[in-house]
Amino acid sequence: MGGGPAGGEAATLRCRDALGDGAIHFIHLGEPPPGGRSYDSIADCTYPGLCCYPAILKDDRVAILGADLDRQATRNKLEECRREGRPIYLLLGEIVGFGRDGEPLLDVREAVRLVDCGVDAIELLESAAAA
Repeated sequence: MGGGPAGGEAATLRCRDALGDGAIHFIHLGEPPPGGRSYDSIADCTYPGLCCYPAILKDDRVAILGADLDRQATRNKLEECRREGRPIYLLLGEIVGFGRDGEPLLDVREAVRLVDCGVDAIELLESAAAA
């Protein structure tokens, strides 16, 4: 993987090329914000990392593992991203906390855009076993 967490041109990767091991990855829906930290407009605060989703990449699809997430908030975010055609980023970094909706916050070392895997290819699962 290559590319910085915020700003500049991120590297790209085909979804199929990120597959194969069944590992849990972290994804972000949309361009990572400048500075690599998410802002919570409801709580009016900047998080110590980037909001992301734990996911499994499989057969050109992304399965978000939703057992520990606010499922309605996640569904709303997915619908917003579908309407706006936001890209998906595969992230590498360290978990530094959790957001208001239960999503991990990552101190991102690398962000790579998945070029052939759009938001329409995402499903929300209760657990990794369902993948």
